[in-house]
Amino acid sequence: MVCKNCGNEIKDAAAFCPYCGTPIEKEDSNSTTQENSVPAEEPIKTYIDQPFEGENFAEPDFNIENNTKKHMPFNTKDLPSIVKSESLNFIKNIKDNLPKVKNYIINKKKWFIGGAIALIIIIAGVCWLNQPALTGISATYNGDRSNGVVLDENTKGFVVYGFYEGGKSKKVHNWTIQSPQTLKTDEAAKVKVEYKGFSDYLVVACSTKTVLRITPTYTGELSKGTTVTKDNWRIEAQYNSYDENYTTGDITENCTIEPANVTLEADGSYEFTIKYTDPANNKEFKETYKLACSDRTVTKLEASYSGSKSEGAVIDASSDITVTATYKDGTQEKVTGWTIDKSATLKADETASIKITYKNKSCTLKVECSSLSPSKYKAKCQSISYDNLARNPEKYKGKLVKFTGKVIQVQEAESILYYSAYRINVTPTGYGYYDDTVYVIYDNYGSDSRILEDDIVTFYGEFTGLKTYTSVMGASITIPEVHAEYID
Repeated sequence: MVCKNCGNEIKDAAAFCPYCGTPIEKEDSNSTTQENSVPAEEPIKTYIDQPFEGENFAEPDFNIENNTKKHMPFNTKDLPSIVKSESLNFIKNIKDNLPKVKNYIINKKKWFIGGAIALIIIIAGVCWLNQPALTGISATYNGDRSNGVVLDENTKGFVVYGFYEGGKSKKVHNWTIQSPQTLKTDEAAKVKVEYKGFSDYLVVACSTKTVLRITPTYTGELSKGTTVTKDNWRIEAQYNSYDENYTTGDITENCTIEPANVTLEADGSYEFTIKYTDPANNKEFKETYKLACSDRTVTKLEASYSGSKSEGAVIDASSDITVTATYKDGTQEKVTGWTIDKSATLKADETASIKITYKNKSCTLKVECSSLSPSKYKAKCQSISYDNLARNPEKYKGKLVKFTGKVIQVQEAESILYYSAYRINVTPTGYGYYDDTVYVIYDNYGSDSRILEDDIVTFYGEFTGLKTYTSVMGASITIPEVHAEYID
């Protein structure tokens, strides 16, 4: 049977279409042949089928009885039994088709799960194929470094990073150590970490080290009445190192200091013994340390000067003076904090005296000026023949000499930064002529009296050796050179 309204096939006898609810006319089995020739009943029009916006349409009929007679070709009293019958048929259809629906859903679910798994595998494969290539690895170790620790894959503290094309890096796992190493005192282990064909070597130094030496330092006061306790000391240990990069550590708390709790007295000297036992190998270290009370009686004071001794040099507390004190116990010490009564300025041919005081003890420092007065300087200059200077320059180098001669060439200084240069012939040949040239350097810039060619002069100065220069004709000439202090 086919519903005339929706066209769906109705397998069981029913008063209403289970799909659209349209009433079904019951037919006689003998009238089947006339079914196709009977025109279908005109579908019931609803308000939706009516024209809108100004078109004429029939007023709806709200009379229940009229509508019931029109659309329900049965007695309304039979409606409850009909509804019950149709409901049972509908439920029966659902029950009959439930296994099919269930199987359909299960099959669909299987296909969905399988498809999802396949999609995940495809995505994972694409990601794996597209990941950047590994270019290298880097390993570090931040774990226990004490003696006896075994370095392998199971040791905590290893961190391995992989480096990939494009500059990316990330922490990697499942790396291996083919040759585990055991840390030993004073040594370092070299470990090879491998991952996917790449390797990295790292050196792990054992933190257990033996002591090389101990160094005590006293940090307290040295004045009279000070009690020396362990708090006044700092003792450091220098440890062994496999790469000679030695480290130090404070071991004061683990040291013994003898004697203990000593009170310093004026002029007193003390010797302390510091002991330490290395726990790594039970080796004992011992050092001695001497202390002297700062309140000591000075019995003698000496001073020396190492600064400039030229004329005009000023000697005061900031000068290069070294003061040495001798104490009651016979010991000596270079001291600071001394004072001078009055500064002194050095003068030629004179010796300056400076009084120095330290802890109520005084001494006098005497400094002789190295500069000579013109008369004394000239008196110390020797008359040496030109031939001796030229033949034995090393013998007379640094000596004070004097010559008299005739100026044959003048090159005056252009500023205070330069010296004037003169060529002076010093050996008389008669009739006012001179031979044997000496090259003379003289600091006379700004002098009132100039030196000119053909002047007869006497110069006093230091012989500095031989001077070689090229003449205007291109010849190489070597002559004695003198740095003159005075030219008359």
